[in-house]
Amino acid sequence: MLTIFVVRFLTLYFYYFILFVIFLYIFLLFYCFIYCINSYMAQKKTFSTRVDEGRIKALKHLAVDTDKSLGVLLEEAIADLVRKYEKKGIRS
Repeated sequence: MLTIFVVRFLTLYFYYFILFVIFLYIFLLFYCFIYCINSYMAQKKTFSTRVDEGRIKALKHLAVDTDKSLGVLLEEAIADLVRKYEKKGIRS
């Protein structure tokens, strides 16, 4: 009688322990995901400007065609423009 009680008691706490480990694993994955996103976003600055509607439409089509985000395409265009002016000696 006592051994059945002990087995059931240990089995129940074993299940609680497994649930706790699963919860802890999910919590740590979520925490690491949020930490990585925040550290990545801290390197970026928000930049706002007005752009011609036709150029925005063309950029969106290009984003779909190349399977890249608008931000990636804009960063690429800015880097190319800076590189172009550096070659001309306008910016050192």
